[in-house]
Amino acid sequence: MAIFSVQMAWSQEAYRLGPGDRIALRVLSWDRIELQFVEFNALGGEYAVGPDGYLMVPAAGRFEAAGLTVEEIADEVTDRLESGLGLADAPSASVEVVGFRPVYLLGDVAQPGPIEFAPGLTVQQAVALAGGTRQVFDNGPEGMAAALRAVGTLRELGQTLVRQQVRAARLQAERDGAETFAQPSPMDHFGDGTSTETVYELERSLFESRREAQKRALAALDSTRSVLETEIANLEEKLSGQARQVAIVKESVGNMESLVDRGLATSPTFVSLQRQLIDLENRELDTETNVFRARQAISELESDRVELEAGRQLEVLRELQNSEAEIQQTLARQDTVRQLLVGSQALLDEASRFPEVLISYRVTRTEGGLSRQMDAAAATVLKPSDVLEVTVSLPESAG
Repeated sequence: MAIFSVQMAWSQEAYRLGPGDRIALRVLSWDRIELQFVEFNALGGEYAVGPDGYLMVPAAGRFEAAGLTVEEIADEVTDRLESGLGLADAPSASVEVVGFRPVYLLGDVAQPGPIEFAPGLTVQQAVALAGGTRQVFDNGPEGMAAALRAVGTLRELGQTLVRQQVRAARLQAERDGAETFAQPSPMDHFGDGTSTETVYELERSLFESRREAQKRALAALDSTRSVLETEIANLEEKLSGQARQVAIVKESVGNMESLVDRGLATSPTFVSLQRQLIDLENRELDTETNVFRARQAISELESDRVELEAGRQLEVLRELQNSEAEIQQTLARQDTVRQLLVGSQALLDEASRFPEVLISYRVTRTEGGLSRQMDAAAATVLKPSDVLEVTVSLPESAG
């Protein structure tokens, strides 16, 4: 029977929502007068896809969300708000998944039942979240059971350590602002024969995805700044012309005032020139105000850029700190298990007879209304609503 391949394309495939998924919605609109984005706080927040697959958003109404991607949801909300509210300019909606349908575990696991799903969740990670595999050695000698458990634990810890070390290397590259993420060397291989190339490729894909997302966010800020700078240049050129007009009219008002005093010109003409001067000065003031607002918007963009970069750096440092702490915990557990084995030569000898237990995985997945069952490996990437069955047994040579 076919084995699930590791799904390297999770970050590239468009995830389609289903009943039970939760999304976070944010709606923005550009204010041409204030020259800034306005957020529709009443529409933003978290929403859940109902059991019938429909989503209810204020002002946008109720529509079918099951089977749509977050980009399609955002487009649907934008279109509905633009038409429903009669907006002159289409708002901009952004959607991200903040809660996924669970994965269900059954069989030889310590805690069968649903576990929380996260993108990239593998079979082995799901088993770990369920408390690990349930031991099947209760009927055998106590020494054999202890040895098998210790050897199995060491193998699992080794696999966990590989993933943690690759993740830490990826976070270090993000912290240093590197353009590439090199695979740490030397690297061991998983006990089930799956190369650590798989782990590295998953982390490298995540590294590139996060780096590109940061670049796009910064590029958007730079693009907006460029627009504002162009606008300021145009306004300053306009302001220069208005200043020349004001100077000319002021000179005309002065000359006209002298002619009126000598009776060579009429008062209505003089009053008309004064009104023209006042109107020009008001326009000049409006232009200066627009220049000030545009410069203020640029200043706010700079603050947003600094906050974006600092926030990302802080997030990476926090994740790296947690990752390094997890590595130390795994190393400490490895050391403890090794000491237990080394402390009893009898256990070590027994364990060497049967160094591995047999663990098999079977996934039931529903797609397009149809369910299918397939064998899986420890590194297989799961999807929301998958049902994972775990079976643990001794090799046939154990008798």
